[in-house]
Amino acid sequence: RSEELPEWYTRRRDYFSELDLEQKRQRQKHSKTDDNKQSSPTPDIPPQDIFRDGSKYSSWDENGFPMKDANGEELSKAATKKLKKIYDAHCKRHDKWKEQK
Repeated sequence: RSEELPEWYTRRRDYFSELDLEQKRQRQKHSKTDDNKQSSPTPDIPPQDIFRDGSKYSSWDENGFPMKDANGEELSKAATKKLKKIYDAHCKRHDKWKEQK
């Protein structure tokens, strides 16, 4: 079928498909940076305080890691894993910040 189409048409189609792909990449890039901004607190905040939000969690352990959500239910395994990843990364950033200070 592509043999039947004129050359100008295929070039135009390729151009617009590449343009669409580039726009999608830009949107994904911006959405990822927005997610990172929301999930990573500034390094000057101590690790035990990053999850001390009473509207999201109701119980914390001695390190400030959340144990129960706002409704008083235990956090799921997936949620705990995600928060642990954020907590560990923040601990590293906080330690680096303290060394530079």
